Amino acid sequence: MENRVYPDKKLCNKVLYSSLITIIPGIYAFTKGYYIEAFIQFLIVFTSINYWKDPKFFSWERYLDMFVVIFGLTYVTLGSLKSENKSIFHTFLVSGIICYFLSNYYLDQKEWVISSNLHTLMHILINIGLFLLFMKNYTPFRPF
Repeated sequence: MENRVYPDKKLCNKVLYSSLITIIPGIYAFTKGYYIEAFIQFLIVFTSINYWKDPKFFSWERYLDMFVVIFGLTYVTLGSLKSENKSIFHTFLVSGIICYFLSNYYLDQKEWVISSNLHTLMHILINIGLFLLFMKNYTPFRPF
């Protein structure tokens, strides 16, 4: 397999395409005036495309994608703490994070299809949570 995440390009493409749904809460955040959050979502889409086009375990693309996702989710989660839909967002976020770790577990077990399905589900769950978060009185995190 030599440093490749999945041996089948179709599985990589499925995860790539599922990462594109991040555009939806990004556009919604933009229409609601949450410009920093929208920028973060679009940055996540860009780094995901960059990584999942040819995903390798040990690559700068992977580390950049992981950094941007962790930074973005941390930033939005800080904003969610005073927001009306924080509970539902946190439920979707935790569910997505569980899917991520399960995906990695099945990846280690070489269960490629299960792993890619769980990673895809993670994208879906977290982005539903983000969309719902931005729907009702989201309080953006502004440290300055």
